[in-house]
Amino acid sequence: MSSGGRIIHHEKLYLSDFETIVLFIGFQVKGTLGRQIRDGAKKVKIDGDPVAISAEVREISGYSAHADQNKIVEWLKATKDKSPNLKKIFMVHGEIEPIKILSKRIEKDLGIKTYTPEEKETVNV
Repeated sequence: MSSGGRIIHHEKLYLSDFETIVLFIGFQVKGTLGRQIRDGAKKVKIDGDPVAISAEVREISGYSAHADQNKIVEWLKATKDKSPNLKKIFMVHGEIEPIKILSKRIEKDLGIKTYTPEEKETVNV
């Protein structure tokens, strides 16, 4: 996502170099620096400084450290079988539309309620 760590330093140094290739592997969340770069921004801000993008930007799709919907539901079913008191799942990772789709599937297929808190919402459990 290019949201922290040493990658920010590297991007700040090399994004403006036309000999640089930035290769994204995996999904870049909407609103992140990585998504701006991947979507073709010509200039971004890094640490408050404007950085022109002259680097070539490429992407390899299909790689992800995340399970797909079927694997998530399969894992939740096994979890529910071991923990029959499981009542609710908080959906806190991902973009809103896919979260809604997965939430409906979990509720329909597994009978487990889901809840997607608003950004910065506090929930007492």
